[in-house]
Amino acid sequence: MRGLLKQLIDSVNFGESTTILGFKDDGLYDLVSKLVVDKDINERFQKATSNNTIVRKLSVRLMERMCEEDDEKGMLDYLGLNVHDKDEFLKLLEGGNSVVFLIEEIDKLKKPAKIVDTFDQLLKKYHDIHFIYLLEDAKVFLDLQSELEPSSSFFENTIIMGLEEDQEKEYLENMCKKKYGEIKKKSKLAEIYKQSSGHYELYKRLYKSEITGNYDSFENYARRLVKSFGDKTLQIFRKVVNKVELSDSEEEIIRIYRDLGFVQKGKISIPVLEKFILDLTPKENIMLNEDGQIIFSNIQQFSKTEIKVLKTFLENEGEIVTKEELGFVVWGTKVDQKYSPWAIDQIIFRIRLKLDKLNLDGEIKTIHGKGYVFQGKDFA
Repeated sequence: MRGLLKQLIDSVNFGESTTILGFKDDGLYDLVSKLVVDKDINERFQKATSNNTIVRKLSVRLMERMCEEDDEKGMLDYLGLNVHDKDEFLKLLEGGNSVVFLIEEIDKLKKPAKIVDTFDQLLKKYHDIHFIYLLEDAKVFLDLQSELEPSSSFFENTIIMGLEEDQEKEYLENMCKKKYGEIKKKSKLAEIYKQSSGHYELYKRLYKSEITGNYDSFENYARRLVKSFGDKTLQIFRKVVNKVELSDSEEEIIRIYRDLGFVQKGKISIPVLEKFILDLTPKENIMLNEDGQIIFSNIQQFSKTEIKVLKTFLENEGEIVTKEELGFVVWGTKVDQKYSPWAIDQIIFRIRLKLDKLNLDGEIKTIHGKGYVFQGKDFA
């Protein structure tokens, strides 16, 4: 907490707002919320800042309602200062106070760019207010970079919190020991820490599961955590797990998760989550556009021959395609000289492997003595 508190103090003293990107379940939100709820930390914060600083937390619901207001007075009423007009608000600031608004879960807002822009407009008039934006969705973080003006308060001071920030191994062990009982085997404690990578909630639930023998709570939480990343990010994570080449836009998203410590050395840094990422990632659709071209990401992973065969399956989805028909697709007019059932089998084998590795929505079924049938989600 000390390192984070110092950065926030410096930010206020420099007249800046702060954006913090990190994982809520690592205790990040609890740490920052101590500025409001912990009397000692609040007093330290006030003394260290240049002005007497008042900290207010704004909820997601309140901000959504605030976005509906068109006039400045209506917006100020929602800022939680217990003031009812602009004169009282100005009086508060003129009394030597700085006001810091703690904005939790800005990535949960329907229109996060609109609320930040609203705050930016207020900052142009009231220079002694500051904002602390907290979020954990890297995609929203990147989207806001393109949606907001470069001078926005959102970009004044950015802090990216790693997974193990303020979560020491000894602290986790002592906390769980006190709450759930002692695990005496050091090797088991080391394994729990390794599998959770020091992630607060995962460590706690793995520890409890080892004590009770019941893993339901851990598995339910892990599923919720993985699903919270969203379908697009999960598809990128799955590619990381399977060592699939990423596009430039996917690399940009993963770069943020590298900074957060969630992806390290080409791997998901929390080993226990890999299984859930593989199981819960929705499959990507394979489609033909109006020009008859196949559309899906990572199409470059397929050879020209494999793409021609896959296109044939899509054009005849749900219908039997014989090996002889596929032979004509592969060799064209030279099929009589080059046709090989074994070669067709190998092409199908490679396509099946890639469909699975790339998590693409489609399955090639063998119909013995007849050929193959390609089935997507509509034929499951």
